[in-house]
Amino acid sequence: MQGRQYTQKPLFVDGDLEKFVPKNHLLRKVNKLINLGFIYDLTQPYYAGKGRPSLDPVVFFKMQLISYLFGISSDRRLCDEIQCNIAYRWYLGYPLDQSTPTHSTLTRVRDRLGLKVYKEVFDKIVKDCQDAGLIEGHQIITDHT
Repeated sequence: MQGRQYTQKPLFVDGDLEKFVPKNHLLRKVNKLINLGFIYDLTQPYYAGKGRPSLDPVVFFKMQLISYLFGISSDRRLCDEIQCNIAYRWYLGYPLDQSTPTHSTLTRVRDRLGLKVYKEVFDKIVKDCQDAGLIEGHQIITDHT
C-alpha cells in the first residue's frame, strides 16, 4: 500500500536538540575542546551596565566560527543557515521556538567591538582549534568585514 505523509503540528515540541545532533558532528568536538569563556572578560568594556540586553558575545563569536568552519561567506546566509540547522542551533543554545539573530545584529556587534577585539578573539579561537587538531594547514584566510 502506498503511504502518505500527513503533517499535523504538534501541541508541544520537545526542546532537547541534543538528540538530533550526531555524536561525531564537528560542532560537538568544537564545543568539547574550545572554551570561549574568555570572551566575556575581553568584551565587557564595550557594553553598558544597564539597558536592553545585547546579543551574547560568545554566541556572536560562535556564529563567526560556524561561518568559518562551514564556509558560509555572508552574514545573511549565516543567519538563514542558523535559523534552519538544528546542529547550529544546538551549538548556539537556541531552541526551535526562539528566533535567531539577524544579519544587522551581527553588523552592530562587529562595529561595537571593532577590528582589534574581533581579530584578537578570532585568532585565539582559530589557534585553539588548531591546537585541538580541528584545523589543518598553516595559512588561514578570512574576511574581517
